[in-house]
Parts: sequence; C-alpha cells; structure tokens
Amino acid sequence: ESYIFMKKSVFIFLSFILFSFPLFASMSKLEMRNGLVYAQWDDIEKKISLRLKSEEIGEWKEIIDDALFALIRRSELYRGRIDVVVFQDSSVECTVYPNLSIFISSGLLQYIDDCIFSYLSESLRRAKNINADREDYLAAFLSFELSRFALDIDVAKYETQKRLPMRKLEKNEVFLVDKMANVFLKVAGYRTLLMEEHLERLQNSTSEDGIYYDFRGEFSQNISERLEVLKSEGDSIEKLSEEILNIIFQINTQQGLEELITNIQLLRSSYPSSIYFLRLEVVARHSLFLERSKLLSFIPILPVAILGHTYAEKYYVNIEKKIKGTPFISNATSEPKTDFYDPLLIVAISLYKEYLDQ
Repeated sequence: ESYIFMKKSVFIFLSFILFSFPLFASMSKLEMRNGLVYAQWDDIEKKISLRLKSEEIGEWKEIIDDALFALIRRSELYRGRIDVVVFQDSSVECTVYPNLSIFISSGLLQYIDDCIFSYLSESLRRAKNINADREDYLAAFLSFELSRFALDIDVAKYETQKRLPMRKLEKNEVFLVDKMANVFLKVAGYRTLLMEEHLERLQNSTSEDGIYYDFRGEFSQNISERLEVLKSEGDSIEKLSEEILNIIFQINTQQGLEELITNIQLLRSSYPSSIYFLRLEVVARHSLFLERSKLLSFIPILPVAILGHTYAEKYYVNIEKKIKGTPFISNATSEPKTDFYDPLLIVAISLYKEYLDQ
C-alpha cells in the first residue's frame, strides 16, 4: 500500500519518533521521507476526500497519463506504482510529495484551458491540437515538482536541519529546480522553450488566478530573475540533458557500462542529494553485473531496472509479465552455481540497498 493511505494513528506514533532528537541520528532517509509525508497528512487527507472519479476527469485522464509517462518513464525517474489524485479545488495546484504521490487540482486543469482558449481567441489559425497544448502546459507544472523529487530537496533539508522543513522553497532551490525541470522536459522530448513560456505565463497571471505558491506566490516578483537564470544556464542544461539521454541509451543497450558508471558518479558528486542519479547508478551496476555474469538460469531482478532493446530481449522470456512485476525466468536451461562473492554482485546489491533506504 502507498504511504498516503496509512492511518492517522500511525502518524501519532511516528511523530513521537520524529521529534525525539536522540533517535534522529539513527533515522534512515526512508524514515525521513515517511515523516515528511505524515507531517502533511491533514492536507493529503483533505485532497483524497475531494478526489474526482475517472469519468469526471474526462479526456484529461489520458493527457495526464501521457505527460507523466513522458516525464517519468522516458527519463527513468521511476518505474514503480505511483498514486495520482485529481481533486476538486479551484486553486491552481500540482504537488508531488516525497513518496512520489501526485496531486493535481481541477483548478490547474481549468487554468490551463483558460490560458489555451485565451491564446486561441487571438487567432483561430493557432488552433492545431488542443490536447497536445494541454499536455505541454501540464508537463511544465509537473516537471517542476518531479524535479524537486528527483533532487530530493525536502529529504536533504530534513537531514541537514534535523527538523521537519517548510515546504516552501528557498530562492536558490527554486533556481536549481527550474534548471532540472528544463532538463526533464528536454529528456522527455518536449520543445526547447516550454519552461520559459511557462514562467512567462506565470509572470502575466494575477492573484485571482489562484497560482500555488511554489509556482508563483513568493517568487511572483522574481519570475524575471528566474527566467534570466534559466537562460544563463542554457549550455549547462543542454549538456546535462545529453548526458542523461546517453546514460539511458547505454544502459538499455549495455554499451560502455564501466565508463558510464564513472560518468554517473560524477553527476552524483554534483548533485549529492539526488535520488535520481543514485537510481541510475543502481541500474547501471545491475546491468554491468548481468553483462559479466555467467549466471543464466536465474537473473537477479531489480524492480527499478530499465526495460528496453537488447537488455530485455536478451534475458527475459515474458516481457509483459516483467512489466506487471510478476516472477519470471530466463531462457536458459542450465543452472551454474551462483557466485555470491562476485565483486560486481556485491557492489550492485549494496547500492541497491542504499537506494531502497532512500
């Protein structure tokens, strides 16, 4: 079950642990992540109570799925189960909590439609594919929140401050998330200027539009500064986007894995709190072990491992079952002895345990 459906009684118990300072040092990042979610339980519970049914969401459901697939799957940010809740509220809100549960308000969907129809009213020649425009607009909101998750800013602040941090981001954190959001949009295949256009729309919005503070609020007077910083990071954004695309390609095709791991480690040193780059190294090391291993009849399976191209075709009989997370075996008939002391296996397992504890 997802964390967001835990009962309040658990929250009371966990609160005692979270605020007992002597125990803090022994808390894992996973416990901190849970604590951050539980601390916002009242807000989460309210949104869940306002959850819209699929038929009430209409064609937006497919648009949301497409945007999330592009941003999460193409970037290999995550491959597990994700809770997505569209709730009835007039505010413009899109929130991704530290456990990757995603909440989108009906007000955000209405805001996007208002922006698009206002744009189209100026000239009917601009009308091409409204749903494609909807996805672009939504992807810009989602990319900001998903980047915040990928960088793991909230957990890192919790670990550093040794207390539950405010959800509000600091100015330098907003700049960093803006940059990574642009990277995710590029990796997902969206057009180059989408993030800049998004910020310009926020700059032109009014308080009556109900824009959530993470997107506008405190930084409404500084959106021009955000745009300036984003443009100055153009070369860096382009380079990082290319690096990530290359990493995903190399893992899928199992090419140059040792050099690839070195490159990922350099990225991890640049973004030490990022759960995203840790995940990529986990998958790369797993792939390296599979490439070198003589173990054919049983392939160690990571639920976060990438599927695609020769990687899946080489090792797995039933790819559809793998996607669904059910057990499966390889094509091999022989069963050589497992070398549990294989250095590659030891490193892969160690890093995987670190990822699971995030």
